Amino acid sequence: MAQDKKDKTFGDYFKELRRGKRLTLREFCRRADVDPGNTSKIERGILPPPRYKVLARYAQVLGISTESEEWTNLIHRAIITKKKNLESEMANEWKEV
Repeated sequence: MAQDKKDKTFGDYFKELRRGKRLTLREFCRRADVDPGNTSKIERGILPPPRYKVLARYAQVLGISTESEEWTNLIHRAIITKKKNLESEMANEWKEV
């Protein structure tokens, strides 16, 4: 079953946007001046979403205005993904107690 748009992680949503602009991971990273290895890990959910300044650079490379709905969705998914990661970390810490 396909993931509902609202349920997509930051990485899923970002990858969809990048591919929609027909940018390979390496080309995107070259334009954004970011590491392809880390960006791949972000897309796969291994690393958390980047900080705001890096997100703004992502948006610029993707041609996304910070006034657009795509920008709002990107930020929203970054916040939700970071929150879920934090909740998961806290739950694991409590299991160890």
